[in-house]
Amino acid sequence: GTDGVWLNSTLLSCFFGNLRVSAAWISPTMVDCISPESTQPTKWIVSVSDNGIDLSTFEADFIQFQDPTIHSVSPKFGFSSASNIITLIGDSVHSSDSVKCLFRDVNSDENVV
Repeated sequence: GTDGVWLNSTLLSCFFGNLRVSAAWISPTMVDCISPESTQPTKWIVSVSDNGIDLSTFEADFIQFQDPTIHSVSPKFGFSSASNIITLIGDSVHSSDSVKCLFRDVNSDENVV
């Protein structure tokens, strides 16, 4: 539906601008869709359709950034008995409340965010 309540339909789609991608129905008010790949930062206007024609009246902005590349980490080591502040230097690293660092122990399967 165009009012933000979607039917579980085989035509359920997300539109990133004019580009249509399939969507997965989660509930009448929630769908999952995968954003299209982009080689440059892109601001998309996203809408949903459950019949492939009529778009939702609600649109949302989605900003897609390039993948970050880390060039260096400083310092290269720290003490295990204390928290350590590290600095990452790289390209396409964007300021956001959702940016997290993942630390993986190379000697185990343990990950720390």
